Amino acid sequence: DLSSLLGKVLRIDPRPDGYDIPADNPYVGTPNARPEIWSIGLRNPWRFAIGASGDMWIADVGQNDLEEVNVVRGNGSAVGGKASDFGWSAWEGSRRYNSDVEAGSPVTPVVEYSHDDGRCSVSGGAVATSATNPGRNGWFFYGDYCSGEVWSVHAQEGGTATVERVATELGNVTSVRSTSRAMWVTTLDGAVYVVSTTAN
Repeated sequence: DLSSLLGKVLRIDPRPDGYDIPADNPYVGTPNARPEIWSIGLRNPWRFAIGASGDMWIADVGQNDLEEVNVVRGNGSAVGGKASDFGWSAWEGSRRYNSDVEAGSPVTPVVEYSHDDGRCSVSGGAVATSATNPGRNGWFFYGDYCSGEVWSVHAQEGGTATVERVATELGNVTSVRSTSRAMWVTTLDGAVYVVSTTAN
C-alpha cells in the first residue's frame, strides 16, 4: 500500500521545522503514493545499517516461522534499495505467506533461519569495517533476541553467503551496533559486549 508509510524504508532530507522529499525518490509523482518511500515490503525491520559502499542491510523480524536478513547493493555514490520490494506480506522469508497478496519478485534474503533451538526474533545489525573487526570488513553482524546468539554474514554478488556464529548465550540480544572503533551487542538486562574478530 503505497499510500501508507508502514512497512517501508523512508528517505527524507530533515530540516529544523520538518523535512523535504528528495526529488529522486522512486515514488515521487506516483498517484496516491507517499513520496517519502524508498523501499517497500517490510514487516518489522529491527535495525538496519548502510555500509561504506552504500549497501543497505536490514534485519526483518518474521511473523510465525522465519527470521531474515536482506541486503540491497549500493554503488558507492548511491544507497541501495531504491524501489526494492522485500516481499512482506506475500512472503515470510523465502516462503509464501499470504496467498491473497500480490507476490511480485521480492528481494531474496541472504540469510533466513527458523525458530528452532530457542530462536525467536532477529536483532540487527551493523556492518563491520577493518577498524571495528579486522578480517570482516563489509560483514553484517546480527543476533537473536531469544537464543542470545550473534552471527556475522558475508554476502557475495550472486547470492552466495558465508555465515559465522560469533557468540552464544548472551541473553536477550536487543541490538548489534557499531562505532568507528568497535562492534557492540546490547541486551535487555543492560549488558553491553564488544565483539572482537581476528584478521585470520
